[in-house]
Amino acid sequence: MARTRHLTDAQRLERIQASKRAWAERNAEYLRQAAALRRLKPTYAEEKRREYALARKRRLEAGWIPNPVGRPRIEPQAERLERQRLSHRKAMAKWRAKKRKTEIEPLKIA
Repeated sequence: MARTRHLTDAQRLERIQASKRAWAERNAEYLRQAAALRRLKPTYAEEKRREYALARKRRLEAGWIPNPVGRPRIEPQAERLERQRLSHRKAMAKWRAKKRKTEIEPLKIA
């Protein structure tokens, strides 16, 4: 006759994970030193790059679509170009006015 379980699978999994977290907290310094030693290996960066590239390749083959690079464009290009032109015109007008003012008023030397 088999004994009945006191904990469900979910409860057992939670206890195991809590035990692992507690061990990691107690041995944090050891884990930091071990990670530092791994990073000192000359081939470590190359291995990690290869692992990341392989993982990305597998995700792409599985149908994963990466987010587009850069910030999202929320306005049409024509509107953006017009806004930039207006902004540049204002900046140039301000710069020219400042330049004219310094040309008209000579420096006052005391």
